[in-house]
Amino acid sequence: MAPEKLDPEDLDREDHDRGDLDAWVEHVAVRLGVPREAIDVDALLDLTRDVAHQVARPAGPLTTFLLGYALAVSDGDATRLRTIAQDLSTAAASWADARSDDTVTDTVTDTLTDTVTDAGTAGGTGEDS
Repeated sequence: MAPEKLDPEDLDREDHDRGDLDAWVEHVAVRLGVPREAIDVDALLDLTRDVAHQVARPAGPLTTFLLGYALAVSDGDATRLRTIAQDLSTAAASWADARSDDTVTDTVTDTLTDTVTDAGTAGGTGEDS
């Protein structure tokens, strides 16, 4: 008999031990030298879920990596993380809604470019003027 397939909607983050998740995030943050206050676990999990469900499953972790990279090169903080994550979630919804529309790529790209540019401008580039 084949194993029962899991519905992704049933795999909510509350189903997992939050203590283990928080301990792992703390461990990785220390190892990577990332200040714990710069990490918004819920925003990252929500973004990963939204992109994985509305664009493609592998796009979830890749998007969070790109978000982290964009924040790193713009001296981002947790506030910008949440702002950009929300904008990316909105872009994923737009992507899903307009997948067959020829303008989806241009619209989403313009939105994301504005978001990342705004994040870089608000926090500087990390370079001296």
